[in-house]
Amino acid sequence: MSLGKAQQDLSGFVDERCKECKKGFMLKVGEYSKIINANVIMCKIFVCNKCGFKDKRCS
Repeated sequence: MSLGKAQQDLSGFVDERCKECKKGFMLKVGEYSKIINANVIMCKIFVCNKCGFKDKRCS
């Protein structure tokens, strides 16, 4: 399976290597929002497709 094919199959695909194993790619598996000081913060959850490392990013 080529990388281009993987990018088409997975809608949450992020072209970014895992920080832990350096082999896998980070896939978006979910998102949620939280309220801090009356501001709504969107957070996305990413999981490595090789080692399973979880990461969240909020903006």
